[in-house]
Amino acid sequence: MIKFFRKIRHKLLNENKLSKYLLYAAGEIILVIVGILIALSINTKVENQKRQDEIKDFLNIIKNDISKTVVDVKELKTYRDSSKYYSYKSLEIINSNLELGIQDISKVFSTNYNPNASKKLVYNKSAFNSLISSGLMTKIKNPKIRDALINYYEVVGELEKWETTMNEDLKYINRELFLEVGIINLYDYYSNPNEILDKHQMWFNKFVNSHFLHAFHAGNLDDLKIYNGYSKLIKKGEQLIELIESEYY
Repeated sequence: MIKFFRKIRHKLLNENKLSKYLLYAAGEIILVIVGILIALSINTKVENQKRQDEIKDFLNIIKNDISKTVVDVKELKTYRDSSKYYSYKSLEIINSNLELGIQDISKVFSTNYNPNASKKLVYNKSAFNSLISSGLMTKIKNPKIRDALINYYEVVGELEKWETTMNEDLKYINRELFLEVGIINLYDYYSNPNEILDKHQMWFNKFVNSHFLHAFHAGNLDDLKIYNGYSKLIKKGEQLIELIESEYY
């Protein structure tokens, strides 16, 4: 093909047809430029498609992470709601100003007081952090998805901070509570509560009247930002999943 075009150029020069030669040369240059532009366009499309495939892979992982987190948060929210309810009932019994019998103490201790109340979710943010560091976040075509991602992980950051503070407070109160009232063998209590309550009634009375127990339950009731944060995260997570699925699936 190159030899063919070269022969045409030589023929035009030999025939002293300079104007035709220049016109032909210009046309040949234009063809080369057009070919380069087409090649660049194809290469750009290939690169863009590759980039969008990478974004889709990231968003698929993020979607799965969020789906699991939403399930976990719903379970934790149910737990927190239950803990909140029992704290309310415990304070109701404790603040009744009546002499507490073994039955009342049993209700406060075995049913409502949960020494394992400090719980914390581990939010998987590795895929989102990788998306940010890769520079692909700004290449997501749908701005609603970009905004939803940022908003969702902002709520995650807030919840992590609030949960850490809440759990540290609960651990401190638990530690101080048992330092104040002492410790008995709780396994014996759960195996034979009536006998243990009768044997350790003074301990249980001291336990129920401890201001640390009051602080525990009052704090459990007062921390509304965490409960509201769970609802907010669930809503934003489900909306983000819907956006990703509608755009990429």
